[in-house]
Amino acid sequence: MSPRQTLFALTLLLASLSAGCPAEPEAPADTNAPDVVADVAVADAGAETAVSEIFEDSATAPDADAATQDAADVDGSADVAAPQTYTLVNNAMWAEVLLDADPWHTANDPTPDICPTEDITAEVTPDGTVLEIETTFCAWATLKQPLLFDVPAGAEVTLVIRHDEIIDGETDYLLAVAWGPEATEIWSETVEVFAQFNEFTFTFTAEAAREAGDDVFFHLENHGVNTWNFVSLEATY
Repeated sequence: MSPRQTLFALTLLLASLSAGCPAEPEAPADTNAPDVVADVAVADAGAETAVSEIFEDSATAPDADAATQDAADVDGSADVAAPQTYTLVNNAMWAEVLLDADPWHTANDPTPDICPTEDITAEVTPDGTVLEIETTFCAWATLKQPLLFDVPAGAEVTLVIRHDEIIDGETDYLLAVAWGPEATEIWSETVEVFAQFNEFTFTFTAEAAREAGDDVFFHLENHGVNTWNFVSLEATY
């Protein structure tokens, strides 16, 4: 019961008692007695202040529902999968492309000195299995294989190719990689004769999506004493 309600009940009780009892001489006022009404008024004011403070605190306190939602948002973000890297080729699966289907050869071009099968091998290295092409006795190789995974538009694609020291050659070498039904070239590099060992790492963003099963092409041309390695083609998304 609030102080105000207590005061009202006491007032009713005193009124009923006064109605049923003879009047008594009025006692002199006790100046030292506590002022009940004043105390009740102070208590009432204090109660109102406390209630006011409770409402103010509730207005400024953090919204529990909002905090719960924020926590859910944090937990939800943790469920988003981190990007993964996919190996797009198997270096033991490259196959030679016939000349009439070679994207780098036209009908009017002279017949190139195509590298024989024995000069194109899969070699196990500390970096894993790599494609190796020896150009000591040949000058042309175009190989292909199907993509092992889809590549969505916007994926980060990384290509790694390397060569040993080039100690002999007739003209500069051409390296190129293409993919898709139209053999869209995604990388090419001209390598001068007489060069130190080098490894090319090329990273780009896929502008168009590619599907698993689309062809990937690797092309090498020119004659000279050297070894070439197709190391990897990977996509991260």
